[in-house]
Amino acid sequence: MRFLCLHGASTSGAIFRAQTAAFRDKLGPGHLFDFVDAPHACPAGPGIAAFFPEPYYSFWRSTDAAEVAQTHHWLLERLRQPEPYDALLCFSQGCAVAASLIVAHQNETPELALPFRAVIFICGGPPLPILADWGLPIPRAAWEVHERTARELWEQATAKQAQLLARRAKAQSSFSSSAGEAGRLESDRDDPWTLPAINPCDAFGLDLTRFPESCRLHLPTVHIYGRQDPRCPSAWQLALLSDPTDRLVYDHGGAHEIPRTTRVSEAIAGAVAWLDDRLARRSG
Repeated sequence: MRFLCLHGASTSGAIFRAQTAAFRDKLGPGHLFDFVDAPHACPAGPGIAAFFPEPYYSFWRSTDAAEVAQTHHWLLERLRQPEPYDALLCFSQGCAVAASLIVAHQNETPELALPFRAVIFICGGPPLPILADWGLPIPRAAWEVHERTARELWEQATAKQAQLLARRAKAQSSFSSSAGEAGRLESDRDDPWTLPAINPCDAFGLDLTRFPESCRLHLPTVHIYGRQDPRCPSAWQLALLSDPTDRLVYDHGGAHEIPRTTRVSEAIAGAVAWLDDRLARRSG
């Protein structure tokens, strides 16, 4: 499988490569990952500069219509390769870029095939400002959840940066979980491969039953998230907008990150294998 990899805001392709190294090492042969830098240089996000050197990038500087369209055009150009990509591998902001591109494509050029066949979303969520600009119903309650969780994520990341800097002498990575924390999370949670019971009429403020089919994801998707992530409700919303017959979910138990524990790495590698098999069945 060939993956085009879209990093999170205020990071880079090189950082995303480091974040995903543990689970990629668990994969068998035949997987190619192309890590690209987003088009706009920007300052580092919290917890980044202390551990990863410049430069840092974001996919858009705002979510106004012109900027979003420009980002979509940039991504479509990157996807035009002699050998096509099978899937996108996305983290955080990269997920919003991928999801918005799919919805835009389905509404603007539905007669054309997407230039990829599947997506792996890690710590993702639906791009609410973009969906609102497209006329979709985003109630005030959904905006409140969106704004509150974004603020909590920033606070969590800033606090984690301070903690990690204090422990830097121990060479602890900003993208790993300690063995004790990972074990506690995995013993306390429910089946990590099952979405929690969420009312689609009130999915953290969103009435997903009012979203038309053209604004849902009709391709194989994997949704990886952590219940300690303040933005986890957004990941659940995005999963609920995906085809439940062509969807795999996994709760890694951590925060807004990709834990490097053996158990999580093997689980994510298993999710990649599931997607590989899904696409092979479709091709066959």
